[in-house]
Amino acid sequence: MKKKKGTIIIVLSMLETESRKDSPLSQDKIAAFANEVGYSCNRKTVGRDIKLLKDMGYPIVRTSRGYYMDYKVFSSEEITFVLDCIEKQEADGIDKESLLQRLKRMMGHAYQKRGNNT
Repeated sequence: MKKKKGTIIIVLSMLETESRKDSPLSQDKIAAFANEVGYSCNRKTVGRDIKLLKDMGYPIVRTSRGYYMDYKVFSSEEITFVLDCIEKQEADGIDKESLLQRLKRMMGHAYQKRGNNT
């Protein structure tokens, strides 16, 4: 059961952070990532996990190229605004670089390119 819970969390996390309408994720890509981080998984497992998540109410959309989460907490513009504000502020006692890196990791794919510029 531990492995099953782990793969569901990986599928959910990847869809939330790495998928976009214009860049959906295939079941094979999600399964490959799960295997890389130590969870034995194949595309059928990913398919079952996606079905379970959809049944739970997650707004996962299927396209001919893969799946994406149809809801994001923040828009790209909002996240860019927040990151820019952090970069510009004085920060006594706060490691801004570490904070920015953690936020970018949490936000996923959309900030990988931006992360190389800051």
